[in-house]
Amino acid sequence: IANCEAIRPDIAGLMGAYGAAIIAYENYLKTKKTSYRGKDFSSCEWESENITCRGCDNNCSVSVLKCNGEIVGEWGSRCGRSFCAVKH
Repeated sequence: IANCEAIRPDIAGLMGAYGAAIIAYENYLKTKKTSYRGKDFSSCEWESENITCRGCDNNCSVSVLKCNGEIVGEWGSRCGRSFCAVKH
């Protein structure tokens, strides 16, 4: 219908991340410049944990990644809520 190739990852929660990465990469190829400042993770003390989110009745098993005690990533939520793991 869109008359173009469609890319769909196995994990639907990554669709936005993949799309943003593709757009950023295409823009970089055009200009060879980036305004990304990112976060310096070189001095992180990493920890990970698996929790059961109690944000809704799904009781999602959520994997949480922390850098120096700060949550920097989470995945596994089935309800689609942002930062589901913070509610544990």
